[in-house]
Amino acid sequence: RSGAPLFAATMAFLPMAGGLAGLAVTAVAMLAQAFRLAWRRSPASLPWALATPLAISPVLFPWYWMPLVPLVALAPSWTLLAAVSLAPASHEVLDAMNRGDGWRPAAWPLWVLGIGVLLGAIADARRIRQRPPPSSAP
Repeated sequence: RSGAPLFAATMAFLPMAGGLAGLAVTAVAMLAQAFRLAWRRSPASLPWALATPLAISPVLFPWYWMPLVPLVALAPSWTLLAAVSLAPASHEVLDAMNRGDGWRPAAWPLWVLGIGVLLGAIADARRIRQRPPPSSAP
């Protein structure tokens, strides 16, 4: 399993059944957010819908993020920008495996990607919270 920080973290801290249940809850929550945004006709619904299978996937190659790159312009988000910018760090070079040393992916790229996405989500939440409420004046 490589390149999937949420899957790796969930399976590291929870038993298999609990980890899969946690991923299922995450998927339902992300899709619910996508439907909520789609109901409001927000362009931000598309990144949420496309990112859901990527978030819960056990294997996530950097090029899987490519369909989300144009959506950064459509629905600007620090979370999405962090994910597509840091995803290339998760690509593992197979030179050790080709030499016969076996497949041992490094953990640091998952930490970099996970922390970057988490910081992006915090920045997005702060930006949304600081947005002034819509005025009801005519």
